Amino acid sequence: MEKLSFLVVTKLKVCFSLLIFVISNRSFSQVEHLSSARILSLGGCGVMLKDAGSTCVNPGILAHQPQLSSALNYQNNFFTKDLQNTSFSIAGKLKNGGVGIGVRTYGTSVFKQLEVSGMYGLRFDERFSLGIALGVNSIFIQNYGSKNNLNVSVGIYGKLNHSLVYACSFRNLENTNSFLMNHGSLPPKIIVGLQFVSSEKVSIYSEIEKTISYPIRIKVAVEYFTIKHVAFRFGIANSGYLVSYGIGYKPSSDFRIDLGATWQPILGASIHAGVVFELRELIENE
Repeated sequence: MEKLSFLVVTKLKVCFSLLIFVISNRSFSQVEHLSSARILSLGGCGVMLKDAGSTCVNPGILAHQPQLSSALNYQNNFFTKDLQNTSFSIAGKLKNGGVGIGVRTYGTSVFKQLEVSGMYGLRFDERFSLGIALGVNSIFIQNYGSKNNLNVSVGIYGKLNHSLVYACSFRNLENTNSFLMNHGSLPPKIIVGLQFVSSEKVSIYSEIEKTISYPIRIKVAVEYFTIKHVAFRFGIANSGYLVSYGIGYKPSSDFRIDLGATWQPILGASIHAGVVFELRELIENE
């Protein structure tokens, strides 16, 4: 009897985790791991950010990394244990570009995804950089086993002038089926973004994202540096009606702490936190 009760509880946990996962991804019009707390605070706008955590979104950013850069991030989705996210990225500089490694997880013991990526970025000039990422995505469901898939992504980054930055990312190019139909593979996604640096204190971000089988998603965000060591962030996204906000604090010139939250009308609130470290002074508006 105890064994039967344990099996029933376990299956209910699996079903609950999968149900929330599917609903949340439908609500957000995407199937995506946590990349960085800063990105989440900006409504998901991250294809233009130079943080090490953003290299998982756009490997083209690697071409602009300093000697060593790292980011560690955590997210608790809707205060549900089985929907926690973690990510870690580290990047270094080469002669004409940079290399990096990214690790991201979703879920805990009942339902879990793990993605490990190796990335390379090549810098041609300030106007154009190109990057590629090769990753292995593994999905595990308790009592059902696991499945591994290969992901290939390409990213572009460049400056149009001193105040306009453009970027685009083509993710999971080899996958053509939906997530559940292909046993864990992530669907192809295209992200196009533009950053407008209106002043030393304000940056405005906008992105258009299209994932196969999902509607187009538009994201807009603003980052405001009130004083030298503090930044306030706010972002919104349609097709899921996500609202996000957060704060960044630099206790030292090469270290930053990011805190924030997101709110979705159906699923509720999520919280996120992250730290960024670079072997140089962290520059505002990057």
